[in-house]
Amino acid sequence: MPYVYSTLANDQRYTTWVAGQGMNSKQHEVYIAGGYGINKSNGRMGIVTPDGAVVTKITDEDLEQLKLNPDFLFHEKNGHVRVVAKQVKLEKITADLNLEDQSKPLTPQDAEKDNVTPSEE
Repeated sequence: MPYVYSTLANDQRYTTWVAGQGMNSKQHEVYIAGGYGINKSNGRMGIVTPDGAVVTKITDEDLEQLKLNPDFLFHEKNGHVRVVAKQVKLEKITADLNLEDQSKPLTPQDAEKDNVTPSEE
């Protein structure tokens, strides 16, 4: 079974659509858990790696659909997701994933890094 490692802040549903008469219909949908940089105490699906990446187990059919999905390919090209054939040592897989997802919430460390002080209103 393949696994997808993700450093995206949000869950993703990669959907394949089929043109119909007047309306498209869903052919296949693959759910990939997100949550990098997000508090995990809310029962999210997926396994969280020591460095914060999230792992989702998918089927071979899901993988075939993802290989054709332009949104997934974009995320893969930008280093936010990676597919591996089997679960291996996590640090090896996630070492070079892109950790800068612009949609993740800001933290106090982000403010310090950007040298921003809270306003006093």
